[in-house]
Amino acid sequence: VRRKWRKRGIGLALLLHSLNSYWQREQKSVKLRVDADSPTGAVQLYEKAGMYIQKRFDTYELELRPGRELSTVEVGE
Repeated sequence: VRRKWRKRGIGLALLLHSLNSYWQREQKSVKLRVDADSPTGAVQLYEKAGMYIQKRFDTYELELRPGRELSTVEVGE
């Protein structure tokens, strides 16, 4: 939902409509992935709809830059 339209129940209404659609097709569960640090309040929206955290994942990233020799990197550096 675009920023200026948030906090009006639109996101929850859309989510509940989608979940109902799955229910009508006899789908017994629905899973999704979300950025837990999302500034949009996505996690709270899903919890408000009755969803709960089943698993958490950590994602690691390393920016590879020219000129950095990775074979000489010390543990903890």
